[in-house]
Amino acid sequence: MVLKKVKAIKMMKHILLLILLFINLTIHSQNLKGSILYKETKEHLTYANFVIKGKNIGTYSNENGKHDISVSKAFIKETLVISLIGYQTIKRSLKSFINIVDSIYNIELEPMIEALDEVLIFNKIKKYENKKVNLST
Repeated sequence: MVLKKVKAIKMMKHILLLILLFINLTIHSQNLKGSILYKETKEHLTYANFVIKGKNIGTYSNENGKHDISVSKAFIKETLVISLIGYQTIKRSLKSFINIVDSIYNIELEPMIEALDEVLIFNKIKKYENKKVNLST
């Protein structure tokens, strides 16, 4: 009788350990959701890149500017890089996102303005000569 109680207690410890392990795994991951917008007009931007710097983890926004990236507390010291051609790149620490549960983040990108060097176009007429070349075999 005592032996059965000891086995039951050991079995309960194993089950409790498994339950705590699964709870721990689900607590450590989080989804960052939201939209990416053009700062001046608040229009949705499509196909913006979201990458965790130094890792092979990332995603991009869809046709409606919506994004959803899953991160875990293991990446708390990493940086989220948000980029799109023609817009300024944004770098944010994941530490600011981790402690908030499944919040929606709307990110606004500013256009990248670049000054180009001056281009001069000259209009000169060039004369070409027509020369005939005889080829023989």
